[in-house]
Amino acid sequence: LRDGHNFDVHQWTGVYQGTDSTGTASGAIISDGPLMGLVASVTRSLGVPFGSDGEEAILNETQTLNRVISPSIVTAEENSAPTIIGLYLEEGLITGEGASEATLIAHVEDSEWNVQTVTVDLTPLGLGELTLNDRGLDGDGQVGDDKYSTIITVPGLEVGNFTISTTAIDAFSAQVTGEGTVEVINQGPRLTMAEIIPTSAARGQMVIINAKAYDGHGVESVSVDLREYGGELIALTLDGDSWNGNFTLPSSMSPGERSIKLYLEDSLGATTITTSYLKLSTTQSPSPQTPHKLVVDSVVPIVVEVENTAPGLQMDPVTYQRDGSTDVVFTVSASDEDGVLVVRAKLGSLAPLGEESEWTNLRDDGQQGDAVAGDGIYSITLTLRSGIPAGTHEVLVQASDSFGKATAQVSTTVTIEDKETEIPGTTDGGIPVSYMIAAVGVLALVAAVFLLMNNRGEGGQGGNQNQDPENKFGFQ
Repeated sequence: LRDGHNFDVHQWTGVYQGTDSTGTASGAIISDGPLMGLVASVTRSLGVPFGSDGEEAILNETQTLNRVISPSIVTAEENSAPTIIGLYLEEGLITGEGASEATLIAHVEDSEWNVQTVTVDLTPLGLGELTLNDRGLDGDGQVGDDKYSTIITVPGLEVGNFTISTTAIDAFSAQVTGEGTVEVINQGPRLTMAEIIPTSAARGQMVIINAKAYDGHGVESVSVDLREYGGELIALTLDGDSWNGNFTLPSSMSPGERSIKLYLEDSLGATTITTSYLKLSTTQSPSPQTPHKLVVDSVVPIVVEVENTAPGLQMDPVTYQRDGSTDVVFTVSASDEDGVLVVRAKLGSLAPLGEESEWTNLRDDGQQGDAVAGDGIYSITLTLRSGIPAGTHEVLVQASDSFGKATAQVSTTVTIEDKETEIPGTTDGGIPVSYMIAAVGVLALVAAVFLLMNNRGEGGQGGNQNQDPENKFGFQ
């Protein structure tokens, strides 16, 4: 049974007999009518040697007549008109202004398989009438699957849903017409130029941006989108055919080459978000067939080099009171957007003996004198030994961030003041050492006068005894 008709056939069978292979075959051949002698079906099975151990491989083949295209096996009276199942885009939709291609498919079935032409009227899309095919050409995916196809592009500014008419005609001029809907979406603006001045800057610095864009419906706005870096959407201003403005590099941008995103919108609301622009061909010339399609040489990324800066250091000269050997905590505040890797200090005379010229790391882990871990205040415990002279001492501080950017050596001062020694047992808790020294001096002077007078009383001879009042009171 083919094309709705029963054919008379001769059934046959046969055997393949060869030196190295054997097999069987069977099938059917049409026995009368215009298709007489045409193989309706055939099945073959052939065994051939395989390997070195006398094994055999079996090859099977089946052929079947699916449809008769020509000659026609029906009469005009027996013929029926084709049926249009549907008309649609394989991709679902197409973008206007020549932005994309799509495969238009008309699904047409015919019980006699004698469809001759399938055409579509694409006048609403500015393309006129086109002929579709079912021969695997011009975007058609499979021969003889009843899906007639062609590739289309919408060159103009059409946007929306459009009703498209399709017509199928068979070999007996039986004709049928159907309709389908094609959706055309609006293409967003295309960025054709962008420059950033300067191309390299530090966070917190301002840069200038100039851009150009094209859209058949008109470009409504162009903005710099820094929201992924913690910034804002910054609108540019149209000046002639250029969109101009400036922006500040957010502090959250990490150092290195960073993409700058632009947000564009046309007069119909279509948007484009891009981090690159289209470098147009120098021979740019709109085609009458695709007046809004741009000829592009290359795609250029929009980038800015974010410079790394060293950590910020905050420290003030400090004064410590010393009472004998005293432990104090020296602190430095350090901050950096990329994280502080290390803060170190060269303590000079305040360092442990033998380490005066070495660098010592400060801590921010809440240990060994550091008050709070991770608060950005770096600390080190200093021992103010009694052998360190009182007065002002220089300390050098340096910090580095997680990218290895280091500060210069920053100088600060530490001043040591010795506390006044007190004498226990006094009413108000003690007498200052300076008062004691003055008292001792007065007593020494009185003693000297007394001795001088005593020597004169014993004979008037001038004495030179080399008396030392300080040694007398045990001071060094």
